Amino acid sequence: MGLFDMVRTSRPLFSREADRSLQTKSLEGLMFEYWISPAGELFQVDFSHTHDLHYVEEADRKHRLNIWEWRPNGNRGTVRHVAWEGPVIVYPAKWEVDPMNWPQAELYFHEGILEAVDITTRVVRKGW
Repeated sequence: MGLFDMVRTSRPLFSREADRSLQTKSLEGLMFEYWISPAGELFQVDFSHTHDLHYVEEADRKHRLNIWEWRPNGNRGTVRHVAWEGPVIVYPAKWEVDPMNWPQAELYFHEGILEAVDITTRVVRKGW
């Protein structure tokens, strides 16, 4: 199976709901997050170092195993342009319209700018 990256897009591809959470294995494949701007520019969104791990006192725990929790530390994430060259195949993380015909789009980037989109359908075999 492997790792995948998440892509959010402000350019319509499939449907408003599906475009909120797309997956791809064509980019880094390291669980990174990307965003395609309305102008078609590809950006990497990085939220690292925006939260700190804190110990939760026993009396404040919502569950007995919630010993640690992440809390915002006031730092902001970063967004940087990615000069990707070539195709990126994306598909919705969830697709409930027709589970046997899962759509995918091949996005063609030149220096990080979306140049063309080719939408196709992957046929999902029963038993998978």
